[in-house]
Amino acid sequence: MAKVWRDLIILITAFAAVWIIFTFGINEFFPPESREIDLDLSSYALSEEEELRFGNFITEMYLQDKSIIHNETVDSALTFIYNRLTRGLSEDQSTVKFYVIDSEEINAFTFPGNNIVIHSALIEFSNSPEEFAAVIAHELGHVHHRHVLSKIAAEFGTTILISLITGGDVTVMHQVIGTLVSSAFSRTQESEADAFGMALLEQVQIHPKALGDFFEKLNDQEPSFDSSLQLLMGHPHNDERIQASADYTLATDFSSQPLHLDWEHIKASL
Repeated sequence: MAKVWRDLIILITAFAAVWIIFTFGINEFFPPESREIDLDLSSYALSEEEELRFGNFITEMYLQDKSIIHNETVDSALTFIYNRLTRGLSEDQSTVKFYVIDSEEINAFTFPGNNIVIHSALIEFSNSPEEFAAVIAHELGHVHHRHVLSKIAAEFGTTILISLITGGDVTVMHQVIGTLVSSAFSRTQESEADAFGMALLEQVQIHPKALGDFFEKLNDQEPSFDSSLQLLMGHPHNDERIQASADYTLATDFSSQPLHLDWEHIKASL
């Protein structure tokens, strides 16, 4: 009889727990951030050569039908900004390669193997070289944390990731490309990249508020956001990122040094 009562109590408790979760909402007990899966890619034992080979191959596939901009003015400006940013990097990221493509979409994204694709509209949209540098610093955050491989593994599974890197099916490669350019990183990953980018900007004497300035301008183009939906989003909304930039605590001896570039001339050259 004691066992019957014990089993009954366990059953009632289980039903009560389910009722509470569905009554008050799963987000109250398990917020979206806690449900994200952050994969430890060190366990994959990928060599740098494998990752670079895979990244270069998949980047070349994506760029096949794109109009790559070969512009000495833009290339020089990008090199100047990247050299400034790398002053603050402790690790060697000399293998990072940039591609500027002709596109009206305001965007930049990172491919595996340290390849970063920049849309020309992003350069035209940025008010200053500092704003543009802030976006690049953010993308370098994705490179640093190896977020791209995590994203592929989360979407397709670790087995598919390993098979792709060691010579996968071209059809699946195209699916991976579609995922990389059309879906966002997780909320945690975007926050990590923002934090990395702002710390990097501070180290190279560019004010981190440049990132917030960029998102403020972006907000002017997307004013219809419902802040109550923020917890349902897969990545931080612009307002949250603007606030993080405003709240960033600078070192007491920080001094800002401008990027001496004729930004309007650079934009006009596109």
